[in-house]
Amino acid sequence: MNDTIGAALYQVSPGQINFQVPSGANIGQNSISVRLADTGELLAGGTLLVAANSPGFFTLSQDGKGQALALNQDGITVNSAANPAARGSVISLYGTGQGQVSPAVADGAGAPANPPATTVAVPTSDAKTCLTQQPSVCVAIGASFGNIQFSGLSPNYIGLWQLNVQIPMDAPTGPAVPVRVVINSTTSNLFTIAIK
Repeated sequence: MNDTIGAALYQVSPGQINFQVPSGANIGQNSISVRLADTGELLAGGTLLVAANSPGFFTLSQDGKGQALALNQDGITVNSAANPAARGSVISLYGTGQGQVSPAVADGAGAPANPPATTVAVPTSDAKTCLTQQPSVCVAIGASFGNIQFSGLSPNYIGLWQLNVQIPMDAPTGPAVPVRVVINSTTSNLFTIAIK
C-alpha cells in the first residue's frame, strides 16, 4: 500500500492475489503495487479505496447476496432453509471490514483467544443508539435488532470478523429473513438467514 507498507499475502496465482489490507493504510485512496521480492520489479499497480469500516458478510453465493454463511447455535450446523435457527437462539455470522479491535492484532497474525480481540465499536440492540452514538455496532434481523453476544476477530483466524447474535423472539420466520449489520454508521451488504 502506497509502496511503503507491506501487505500480508494469503493466495497468489497468475490471475489473482489475495491480501489483508494493512491496519496502517491511510483512509482514502491508496496506491497499490505488486513487486518481485528479489528485484523490486513492478509487476502490476492500481488504486484501492480504504475506509475505517467496510462491513461485508460472507454468503453462500459469490455476489455477497442471499443466504449467509452462518452457523447455528450448535456451532456445527450451517444455517439454511433445511436447518433454520430458532428464535432466541444464537447464530454466528462471519465477515470482514470491522475496523479497529482491542487488543490490536498484528497484520497477518491469527487473532488471540484469551482475551479475544473485540471490536472497538460497542454492541447495541437499540437502533437509535446504533445510528447516532459512535462507535457502535448492531444487527437488524427483519425489523428487529438482535442481542450481540460477541463482536470481534474469530480466534486463531486472520482478519475474520465473527458476530454472535441472539435472534429476537419477535423476529420474522422463514427461509430468507433479511439481515443487515451497521458498524459506526456504515451498513453491510444485505443477506438472509433462515429462522423457524
